[in-house]
Amino acid sequence: MIRELREDAVELCRVALGRVGRRSVMATVLGNDSYCILALWRLRMASRRARIPLVNTLLRRIQTMVFGIEIDKDATVGRGVWFVHPIGTV
Repeated sequence: MIRELREDAVELCRVALGRVGRRSVMATVLGNDSYCILALWRLRMASRRARIPLVNTLLRRIQTMVFGIEIDKDATVGRGVWFVHPIGTV
């Protein structure tokens, strides 16, 4: 999962800024809601694979309350997806 999060950060930086460097990747990770949404979704999927009870549901609710987005458990999410306006997206 750490590898996936790193790949998400690099690809999102490439899409958002058009360049990839250590500082620009950190700026994208810390300042972009899309990365937080992706990280929460990846944590949800990891908890489902590990069969940890209630974590998926809790993270889904947090994701919906904070970002107004719900991503289905069966959705396929590629690297570095950029949710430009996540509020109200289903």
